[in-house]
Amino acid sequence: MKTSLQLRQMDLAADAAKRIASLAPTVPGGWLSSLRRALGIPRTALAKRLQIHPTTLLAAERGEVDGTITLKQLRRIASALDCEVTYVLVPREKPSKVLEQKAEEVARAEMGRLLHTMELEKQSPTADARRRLLADHKAKLLETPRMLWRSK
Repeated sequence: MKTSLQLRQMDLAADAAKRIASLAPTVPGGWLSSLRRALGIPRTALAKRLQIHPTTLLAAERGEVDGTITLKQLRRIASALDCEVTYVLVPREKPSKVLEQKAEEVARAEMGRLLHTMELEKQSPTADARRRLLADHKAKLLETPRMLWRSK
């Protein structure tokens, strides 16, 4: 597979992301508001530092909680709180596993049509030959992963 190095790197990054996510719990009321209050910074003082209206800051704090804040806005407010924003996607499965599953799915679908035609022509292969054909087709699909995602 041409992207095997990139895929291995993404698998390692996914493992690291899961570890990071487990260490960074969500905070009731959101990080912005909780950190601002923990530091004893009144909303009006932080808003002044940001050169925005306090209601704009309140909206941003609420936006963090409900997921509507932009990354740009989050970074700007975090910076005013002397913080960094770390943005990470945490895959539910390792990318290599997702790719393997998708290749299996596509190979089964494509081979199913071929095998059906062979059965109609009384040329059905043995179960062992079917497994080898499926494995070979899956390996061929994994050589060009982008072909797995074409819509039918």
